[in-house]
Amino acid sequence: MIAPQFVIMAGIGLLMQVGAVCLASTVIAHDGDGVTLEFGPWATIAEIQGKAHQLCGEHGKIASLGQQTNAESGFRVAAFDCEVPGS
Repeated sequence: MIAPQFVIMAGIGLLMQVGAVCLASTVIAHDGDGVTLEFGPWATIAEIQGKAHQLCGEHGKIASLGQQTNAESGFRVAAFDCEVPGS
């Protein structure tokens, strides 16, 4: 027989994994020209822009929001252009 404590802990672990997926952004595309991220309804555009700045920074560039659209199931997609600073 499975102990009730084990079942409860397994359930909590699954909920934590599902919650992490809902809160995390997903990189759809990333290169030196741009970054496209999909993110859940609880993420702010400022958080997503920070992630885009980090990814564009790998190429010595900064992120500039190009377009934001709604995707399925309440998720959103934001496309950023990676631009050379000062251009």
